Formats: sequence, C-alpha cells, structure tokens
Amino acid sequence: MKFIFLILLFGCGQRQLPEAPYRARIIASVGGNYVAKVVDYTYLNDVVHMRGSIGEIKGHAKVNLNADYDDVVATGNTDQLYKTVGNSVELNFHLESNVIIPNDMASMEMLGLYYGYEQTISFWQKEFDLDLDVSGKPVLHFNPELAYTSSQEQTVGTQKMNAAFFSTAGDFLFYKTSDQEEIPIKMNYGIIAHEFGHYVFHLRFANNDDSVYKLANGKTTEIDGINEGVADFLSYVVTGSVNEFEKSLPALGEQRSMPVSWTYSSLMLASCYGSYYCKGSILASALHEAAQTLGGVPVAQLIWDALPYFKEDWRNYGTTSGFDYDYFLNRIVEQGSASQKITLCASFKKWFDKSSIVLGDCS
Repeated sequence: MKFIFLILLFGCGQRQLPEAPYRARIIASVGGNYVAKVVDYTYLNDVVHMRGSIGEIKGHAKVNLNADYDDVVATGNTDQLYKTVGNSVELNFHLESNVIIPNDMASMEMLGLYYGYEQTISFWQKEFDLDLDVSGKPVLHFNPELAYTSSQEQTVGTQKMNAAFFSTAGDFLFYKTSDQEEIPIKMNYGIIAHEFGHYVFHLRFANNDDSVYKLANGKTTEIDGINEGVADFLSYVVTGSVNEFEKSLPALGEQRSMPVSWTYSSLMLASCYGSYYCKGSILASALHEAAQTLGGVPVAQLIWDALPYFKEDWRNYGTTSGFDYDYFLNRIVEQGSASQKITLCASFKKWFDKSSIVLGDCS
C-alpha cells in the first residue's frame, strides 16, 4: 500500500521554530511495518538544515562520472569526485504542540532518512563503541545527480530506486524517489542500515582505503558479494526485521529477505538478479540462521573481528582460482568459541553445500 500525504499550505509569515530536542511526526518502521508516529531525535541540532552531530543531509550534489578514481585512490584527493558537493537543504514544516509536521514529501523523506540514520548510528555506538569522529562522518546526499562531460558538453542525469555507500568519498547517496517505491527508499530503515553496513565493511575490511579493493586480476565479484551479504545481515541485526527491503520494492522480498530459497549448490536456480547479489544472499541467510541460536549482535561481533584477517587473505590469495567465500567463513569460525563454532559450522555447511567450499575448522 502506498502512503498518500496531504500537503497543507499556510499563509506567509515568520516560521515558528521548534525547541530542541526535536520531535517529528513521520512514517517510520515499527517491527517492519510502516506507520505514522511521533519520533524523537537525539543527534539532530539544526532541523531546518538537517544537520547534526553524526552528519548532515545535503542536496543538489553532482557526482563526477569523469573522475579518475585510480588517481583519487592513489593521492587521497577526493575533490574531483563531485562536480558540485551539494548545498544545505531547508526543511518545509509547521509545528503542532512543538512537534514538527512536514509540509511536503521531500521534507517527510528527509526527516525519515535522518531518523533511520540516527537509529542505525545509535546501534553501532551502543554495541560497538563506534566513534564517527574517528572513523569518518559521512554526508547524506539527498537526490544527487550524475554529471558527465564530453566535448565541452555536460550531461546530467539521475538514478532512481537506489541508494549507495560511496566508499571513495565516504558518503551516502540516496537517489530520487520513484513512483514504484511503496515506501520511499530514503525512509526505509532496513535500506539505511544496509548502506551503513557497507560503511562498516569498508571500515573493518579496507580501513577506509579504496586501494584495498584494487587487486590486479583479483576476484572482485566475490568481495562484492560478501560485502552485500554482510550488509544485508547487519541490516537485520540493526532493525530486527528480515523484510524491510520489500516494504519499498516488493520484488526484493523473494530475492533478499532471509532466508532465501536457494543454497550454494542450487545457485543457478536462484530467483534473483545479479550473480554476486545472489551469492551474498546465501551468506546473509547462513549468518541469519546462526544468529537464531547465537544472537545477532554476537554474530555481528564475529564478523567485525574477522574482517581485518580476511583482508590479508584477499591480499594473499585474491588472484587465485580457488579464492571463494570459504576464506571469509573460516575467518568468522576462527573468532568463535567452541560452542559458537558448532553452530556456525552447521549453518555454513548447510548453505555453502559444495565440495569446493572447504571449512577447515569444521572438519
């Protein structure tokens, strides 16, 4: 069911500003169901321009498709990544008993985006003591455009029905909303948590260094799939829900909701699109099954601990024909206690049911 928002128009005059801490009435996830509710903000300190202590929302950014990414990675100079880095946004709202009520859809989306982001950051700060002042404070780009220049002519376009973690810049891109989205992706708690899962993967696996992925002749599709699977699983741990994605795009339910209907041996029969996403969904399902016994946060902790070791495996063996998911699975198992290993091995053997996947600690 699509939500229809009634936009109220008010006469001219000085806008009344709310008192902090801010409260707003938005559409938000409650156990995977999206309902109207009043929510509280913890980190937002300038609601008019959507700025807070954990980051800000910016509009009108233009991503530079002409950027020399190898040069950016080599030099660390990220200036060329954007044609325009974006401007401050301005929320359109009115107040009812000091509760912020958005006056248009864009304002509803911005409030929903920041609330989902706050919830996600609260989890990572509480459970993993994550400090964005150390790991990097991202910008949340709202409706960014893609700019390409050819023969003195600049072409500007946009994506829809998508969001991304732009690892080279350390920012998030939340693209223009499509009329096919049931709940706007920008307001989807699970998708916001998924994108931050990529941030965590980049932090722990690559130490915020894009050059780690640049392995000549490396099996990057395996890394991409593992990255997606980890992000899907971490989204579940943060939100407690396995069906968030399909609330925006119902077709994603069969493809990404855990557990999926295929294992490694039946991958060719998978009802999903994009090979590394299909493999990643197997990993997410295996981790999800283990978490039903061990708990989501303990399994997330094992992943957190395993990723730096997996980076060394990638550097040492990423170009070999035998490089596959078992390198990562074995690193997770290594981090576990004796009882945790029993559960992990049972789940990994079930989901990665091919002889080519060798689980050394599970024999």
